[in-house]
Amino acid sequence: MGHLRIRVSLTVAVALLILALAGTMFLVNVQAGREIADSLGDRFLEKTETVVVERLDSFFQPVLTTLRSAQSMARSGVMTPHDTARSNAVYLPILQAYPQITSLATGDEEGFSYRIGAEDENWLVRVTPGGPLGTDRTPHFQLLDAQGTVLKEYDKEKPFEARARPWYIGARQKLVEAKGVVADAKTFWTKPFILNTSRNPGIAAAVPFEGPDGVPYMMTFNLMLTKLSDFTASLRPTQHGKAFVIARDDQDAVRVLGFPQDDALATPEARLERIKELGNRMPGLDELGQPALAAAAALFAQAEASGTSLTSRLEVGDDAWRYALTPYELSGGQRLWIAVAVPESDVLGAVEAQRRRIVQVSGLALLGALALALLLARVYSRPLRRLAAESERITRLDLAPGEAVKTHVLEAHQLAGAQERMRDALASFSRYVPTEIVRRLLAEGEAARLGGRERDVTLLFSDIRGFTTISEGMTPEALTAQLAEYFDGLLTIVQRHGGVVDKMIGDAVMALWGAPVADEAHPRRAVEAALEMRAWLAEFEALCRSRGQPALVTHVGLASGTAFVGNIGAPHRLNYTALGDVVNLASRLEGASTPYGVRVLVSHATRERAGDGFVWRLVDRIAVKGKNVPEAVYEPLGRVGEVDEDTLSFARTYERAFEAYQDRKFREATEILGDVPAARAKDPSVAHLLQLCHWYLDEAPPPDWDGVARLTVK
Repeated sequence: MGHLRIRVSLTVAVALLILALAGTMFLVNVQAGREIADSLGDRFLEKTETVVVERLDSFFQPVLTTLRSAQSMARSGVMTPHDTARSNAVYLPILQAYPQITSLATGDEEGFSYRIGAEDENWLVRVTPGGPLGTDRTPHFQLLDAQGTVLKEYDKEKPFEARARPWYIGARQKLVEAKGVVADAKTFWTKPFILNTSRNPGIAAAVPFEGPDGVPYMMTFNLMLTKLSDFTASLRPTQHGKAFVIARDDQDAVRVLGFPQDDALATPEARLERIKELGNRMPGLDELGQPALAAAAALFAQAEASGTSLTSRLEVGDDAWRYALTPYELSGGQRLWIAVAVPESDVLGAVEAQRRRIVQVSGLALLGALALALLLARVYSRPLRRLAAESERITRLDLAPGEAVKTHVLEAHQLAGAQERMRDALASFSRYVPTEIVRRLLAEGEAARLGGRERDVTLLFSDIRGFTTISEGMTPEALTAQLAEYFDGLLTIVQRHGGVVDKMIGDAVMALWGAPVADEAHPRRAVEAALEMRAWLAEFEALCRSRGQPALVTHVGLASGTAFVGNIGAPHRLNYTALGDVVNLASRLEGASTPYGVRVLVSHATRERAGDGFVWRLVDRIAVKGKNVPEAVYEPLGRVGEVDEDTLSFARTYERAFEAYQDRKFREATEILGDVPAARAKDPSVAHLLQLCHWYLDEAPPPDWDGVARLTVK
């Protein structure tokens, strides 16, 4: 490569410096522009969000307040659903006071229901008598005017069953969750849906009520969301900004409840027509013909997964858009999302002009810098040439003192002094360690050494059953892709619970807790990881089957104890791992889980040290291959309070049978196992224990029989 004289190089360097400064200024301006965009965009987003939240509060809060007030009225006897005249007198003013409420209905456990709702310019009342589920009952109808006067009464065979409606079921569930205390029951909100009469978007709120006699019944308000779209469609956070409200409907699809500003959908009639065009459903984000809204779908998935507010920036077409998504919590667990989108071009016009001025000023500065660089090069060139010559001598390992470099330039003088000190330091250091050794030490850092120490750890082994057969039936590419997804799920769970993945051997995983960082809670963390693995694997296996892929049926073994942990191998090749009986035990338990039909098999030590937060089932007492001391092994059923009663009952029955088996009461054990529900009767552990009992009923075990299952394979 060619070389440049000091004058040329300095001129180029100064010119580049000016360019760098100009570029830096430009980048700073760009960054400042982005910060301005961030600040203004966030301000617009926050302000619009606040306005929408206030509007939603004014829309929903009166409904909730009215529902709670109605509960008090019901308890005091002011409202009695079976008294139609009184109900009309109480409910009609509520509907007239809150136009967003299109109808309200009640229903009780006996099947009686009352409903009043808007009907053109009047109000229609429907009263359905009680009766058993599945029976058709003819409702009685009343048509009321605005003053509540009955204009018409008639019966019509139009079966209606309140107890089967989502609002009734949801409110009933809230009552169950409140343990039958109506005052403690939360409001249930349905998913957004299309109202049957108006065909407009709607949502329903329902709560349990009780009359003076303490008999509970359910009440719901149907809310029409048209006014919500009227509001959001009129909002303009910026010239081209959008504000809209989205949520999941009863089909779990993301739908637009509050329409954004759109000239084509500026009127309620136009929005209703779009809903009809879509088959009487609310549109999705990609169905409004606005790319900025369609791009928000991916952000919504992220925000929904986290359950918190999200702000982001996306390139959409020729512009960048800033987005904010904020959850709006309705009581009882239902959630709407407020979304605001603002294009950066709406706030960056002045910044673009500033960037053009920076480019012009930078060009003038560059011309002046070139002239200055030529002048400075004359001053710097002589001492710098001498310094370059001395540096070249040092690179040849010629460390003898050279001729002093004399200069009036302070920086060049300092550089000459530093060069001499460097020469002296290298000369002194070379008397102790060869230069080549120093370079290697600096490059490699502190050398790793063989060795380790005993640590208290928990080991986990997992393995895919029938993996050889699975791999033979798949292409390498397909197998690799499926395994990548599989290992990503397992390793993420291990790391989330503080574990260390020691190695992956083919389709097997070895992980440990308690090393290299000591952790007294390592048995509990390992069990939590195994439970999450089991749950995730069940979902993953179902996903694989739905995609036509083989299910990767995985079994897990856990054991806790003392192991030798550290760097194992040769001086030139090390591996951080664990060795010892506890490692072998965990591996054997993983293999031993198959005959018992359990996905996770845990040693007695792990079960005892994991704490009281888990529910267990004693599976067997075994002696793994290579060990004579028996080990009680357990299946973790789940966390306390999260295991269903059927599973708990099954576990208790199995353990009673196993205890009888250990006491040589084989017939009693078979009788106990006969109480296992039919759904569990084919459980491999039950079948295994029954088989052993039948064997010993036919031929009694020897006197020294201790009930331990001795495994002969790994």
